[in-house]
This record gives sequence, C-alpha cells and structure tokens, in this order.
Amino acid sequence: MFSFFKSKKESKTEGDNCCTPQPKGKVECPSCKQKAKGVLAKTFEALVSDESKSKLSCFDGFYYCKTPSCKTVYFRDTQILTQSDMNVVVGLKEGASPATVLNQQRY
Repeated sequence: MFSFFKSKKESKTEGDNCCTPQPKGKVECPSCKQKAKGVLAKTFEALVSDESKSKLSCFDGFYYCKTPSCKTVYFRDTQILTQSDMNVVVGLKEGASPATVLNQQRY
C-alpha cells in the first residue's frame, strides 16, 4: 500500500494551513508525474473509507490523479491514497469495471 499518513496530532498544529479551499490549478502526481486536478473536500470525504478518514486531520487540499495506470487516486503533500483507501471503486483506474446507470423509467 502506498499510503503515508500523519496522525491528527502531528498534522494539526496551531497555525497549520491544512484546511483550505479546493486547490486551484493542476499539480504533478507524485507517482506518475502527470497533471492532477484539485477536488472539493466533500467529494473526497464521500469516497474515502472511514478507516482512512480517521488518519486525516482534514479533507481539504487533495488532488485527484486520473491516470488509469497510476495507483495513486488522491494525494496531498506526502499523503497518498490508493484504491484500497476508497469505499468505492474508482472507475477510471486500470482494472476497475465502468459503472453503468440504467434508466428504469417507463413511458
């Protein structure tokens, strides 16, 4: 597993600027070096497992790597989360089955 977490006590100190708005622009994924886009904290929080959430001081400031072959799903600074840290299958990642939405409305 590629996850590197700081404990809540280590990460959250007075003056720590961890909890910030959605990151702007794109940054390089630390694993594959491709450009990654910032995500909203509420999106990140909804997809990450409870076990992984418990190791984070906040949910802000994460980026999403959409490269299919890259094991990194979300990252921030030295923190890297992989598919094993998610509570859902990330469809763009290699080996994940695409989700299908069925319209069951009848006319």
